[in-house]
Amino acid sequence: MGNTVPQKQTQVLLGIEGLTYLTGQEGSTSQSDAEQARFLGLALRSLVETVACRRLVQRRNYPVAKESFATETEQVGQKLFAKLHAMRRALKGTKV
Repeated sequence: MGNTVPQKQTQVLLGIEGLTYLTGQEGSTSQSDAEQARFLGLALRSLVETVACRRLVQRRNYPVAKESFATETEQVGQKLFAKLHAMRRALKGTKV
C-alpha cells in the first residue's frame, strides 16, 4: 500500500466537502416530509462513513494535525448523529 498519508487525508477532506455539498444541494425547507426524511437518511449515512474514515486514520496511526482530532470528531459525530436521527424520527407521516 505504501505511505500515502497525504492522499488518505485528502480523501477524508473530499468526503467532508461532499457531505457539505450534498447538504446544500439536497436539503431544502420546501421539501415534503418524505423527501426531507430521505435527505436526512443520506446525511446520516454520509456522517457514518466520515466517522468510519476517521477511525481508520486512527487505527492506521496516520499523523494528524491535532492530537485531540479523534476525541473531538467522535464527540461531534455522536451529537450530530443523535440530532439528525431525532429530526428524521420527528417528521410526521413518514416511514423512517
